[in-house]
Amino acid sequence: MVTRKSLSPRYACYCVPNHGDYVPYLVGLSFFLLQYEAKRSESMLDSIDSHILRRLAQNSRISYTDLAKEVGLSGVAVKERIDRLVNQGIIEQFSIVISAEKLGKKISAYLELEVEPAHLNQIVDVLKQNDRVAVLYEMTGPCILHIHILVESIEEMEQFMNESIYSLEGIVRAETQILMKRHKNQDGLNI
Repeated sequence: MVTRKSLSPRYACYCVPNHGDYVPYLVGLSFFLLQYEAKRSESMLDSIDSHILRRLAQNSRISYTDLAKEVGLSGVAVKERIDRLVNQGIIEQFSIVISAEKLGKKISAYLELEVEPAHLNQIVDVLKQNDRVAVLYEMTGPCILHIHILVESIEEMEQFMNESIYSLEGIVRAETQILMKRHKNQDGLNI
């Protein structure tokens, strides 16, 4: 008599009794191993996934058809792969890169703020609301915030520092560096 033995809520193995023990049918065991292998490979990237990610990082508007030609799959298969990468959280968003300079934001500056731990969350909340702040990171070390700001002029940067940084309670130290020239700008990871 064939019986079904549950291995987990998702997996079951079909077995036959053999001297009081259950011995898995080859089909049941194969099914379980295939399910295990499929689950394990969900988080791994093959060379096609890596190629798709590289191309999307270069141009998030590339069509499924163009990607399909590059990787030797159908457009539907490429769409399914991209959907899987999105569902797994590997692709967090599709975005564009805007030239701040072309929009008049000619000064790109980086600030490193050391803050008193008791004021960290309050300072973060205030800076997150500021339109001039493009990036805000909390770094390791003695309560360090790393900030990237975009402004139109040195005067606007001075105004930002006076009104939005020095006026905050809990700032211990502020260092400012202005970007001179961008040699490489890469969003995402090398795959």
